Amino acid sequence: MLMHATDVVRGAVVWLFTGPTNTDDDFERYVATLGKLAKLAEGRLAPAGIQIVDPGNPPPNAHWRKRIAEASFEFNPAAMFALVSPSPMVRGVVTAINWVRRPSFRTATFSHFDDATGWIGDLEGPPAHVFEALLAEVRAEVGPGAPVAGD
Repeated sequence: MLMHATDVVRGAVVWLFTGPTNTDDDFERYVATLGKLAKLAEGRLAPAGIQIVDPGNPPPNAHWRKRIAEASFEFNPAAMFALVSPSPMVRGVVTAINWVRRPSFRTATFSHFDDATGWIGDLEGPPAHVFEALLAEVRAEVGPGAPVAGD
């Protein structure tokens, strides 16, 4: 299941993949929101997104990895993307996507959310509290009981 929240003013997005399955609709919505991040990047110095993948949530298949790569091809070079997951296999998906297309933007993977927000802060992106608020928003939509990645 995909949930996401955006702070348009600060140019920040948080995506949360949680639960034991993802549908084609989840991935289609994710690809659409990548387009939103690209729009946020227009005219901004340092827009950023953090994708969180909770334990037990499966990675995208080859079809969706290709679509994700295509959707993120023309990001502003100043944009930042961080993936947070305790799973090395899930973090490796970023490497697989980067094989399909070389990123034009800054990207990194982390096992903890605080490391991702620190990395973005070091690159002069939106401050940690912006991402903490967005994460709280999506976690509230999911409700209690879901496994939590990298907290």
